[in-house]
Amino acid sequence: MPDAIKQRHEALKREMSIGSHLPLEQITKRMYHGTSYTCDAMAIIKTRKPCGLTRCSMCGIVKAGNSGTKSKWNGKMYFASNPATALPYSRRPMADSCAPRVMFIADVLAPEYDDVVGTCQEAAALPRYLVIFEREIEY
Repeated sequence: MPDAIKQRHEALKREMSIGSHLPLEQITKRMYHGTSYTCDAMAIIKTRKPCGLTRCSMCGIVKAGNSGTKSKWNGKMYFASNPATALPYSRRPMADSCAPRVMFIADVLAPEYDDVVGTCQEAAALPRYLVIFEREIEY
C-alpha cells in the first residue's frame, strides 16, 4: 500500500480519536471487504504487482486503496465484521466459475461498532491483507 494512503489513514485516525475522545485502538476495527477482479488473481502473488486493467477492482484497491468514486453503492464503501457477510461481494470473473474469490481484510475507522460499516471517506479504510481463496461447495 502506498505510503500516502497509510499517512492519510493515520491522520484521520488521530483526528477521529480526538473528536470522539476514544483511544486509537477503540476506533479501529478489523473488517472484511469482498470485491471482484478481472485479471489472473494468482499472478499478483507471483509478480507482487497489480495488473494494469482499469476495471479490475482487486488491483485498483491494491494500488490506491478503497475508492468511493469506484464504488457501485453511491460512493459508499462497505466493510463487514464477519467474512460471511462480505462473501457475496467476492465475485469471480463471470467466464470462470472455478476461479478463486478475493477479499480484503482492512483496518476501518469507526467510532461506533456495527456489524457492517459504510463510509464515504476513503482514508477511513486501510487494506492490510488480500485473501485469495476457493470456497468449498456445500452439500
